[in-house]
Amino acid sequence: MNKIRIFLAAFIAVAFIFTSCEEDQRIVGKFENGALITNEGGWGATNASVSFLNYTTNAIEDNIYTHTNGRPLGDVLQSAYISNDKIFLVLNGSSKVEVANISDITEVGTIEGINSPRYLTVANGNAYITQWGDGGKVKVANTTSFAITNTISVGKGPEGIIQTNGLIWVANGGGLTVDSTISVINPTSNEVIKTIKLGNHNPKKLVVDKNGDIWALCYGYIKYKPDYSIEKETPSGLVKISSTTKEVLKSFTISDNQHPMQLEISKNGQTLYFGGGFGYTGIYAVDIAATALPTTPLINASFYSFNVNPANDDLYCLEAISFTSAGKLKKYSSAGQLIEDYTVGIGPNGAIFQ
Repeated sequence: MNKIRIFLAAFIAVAFIFTSCEEDQRIVGKFENGALITNEGGWGATNASVSFLNYTTNAIEDNIYTHTNGRPLGDVLQSAYISNDKIFLVLNGSSKVEVANISDITEVGTIEGINSPRYLTVANGNAYITQWGDGGKVKVANTTSFAITNTISVGKGPEGIIQTNGLIWVANGGGLTVDSTISVINPTSNEVIKTIKLGNHNPKKLVVDKNGDIWALCYGYIKYKPDYSIEKETPSGLVKISSTTKEVLKSFTISDNQHPMQLEISKNGQTLYFGGGFGYTGIYAVDIAATALPTTPLINASFYSFNVNPANDDLYCLEAISFTSAGKLKKYSSAGQLIEDYTVGIGPNGAIFQ
């Protein structure tokens, strides 16, 4: 009888250990099956946050970074980027990048020594971070030690940054002034090997199509008078660039006086989506082989920003109703039909998909 009792006790103990391990594994991956929403928060309020849309439960969990790590994330979450098992959270107002494990959003390090960062990409074990401060610069940081290892001079107000065809491409968005170039960086030497003149002003975002060509969304330039009325503005546009020759292949004018901020591409690399930004109405879809831009929007509404889910081409459209109260996420199908809307954090500006 005693032997039976000892056996049962041992069996229960082993079962408990395995059950605990399984529960730990479930907890570790709790933020992997869903979309992460980046919320800017209010300028100077240190209330930037990340919301999580769980694909299984279809529910939103807000402020997951603070709840997980017991401290504020920082000021103005401009963007985020996932590489391997880490998420890089770019905080423009706090002049830093917080790095966390993507599975459970536990902090693992901070990249400092940057000034007004905007966006980043990762190549060869390094993070390439665009920043507005200190002139046009890209900061290079090691993704293991998080130390700054290099600084690369580019154009004015660098914004969107991508890697493709073994190179880093930087959209020089002009900042508060004007630029019309893309800088191409060799990540082996960390030198600019080509500066591409677009002819259109202030490129903001870059995507790669199915043929490997680069598309740039150019915001255009607006010069304001002291009373904030417009003194001068140049058109917004789309520009196609060869990733091999690094030459402009074609360009389109979007509008003489309307200025979209966001550019995305479908999962098959065939359809471009542009729109978003204050004062701009509509999200438009255009085939990469088109000879003219559409005049009718796919979604006839105004959004602060939007992103396309690469798994199914759903559009995640973000409304920053104010920068003191909760914003909205509205999910649309690729046909432009509203699927559902959700309440998220303050000033939502992007969705990151896993």
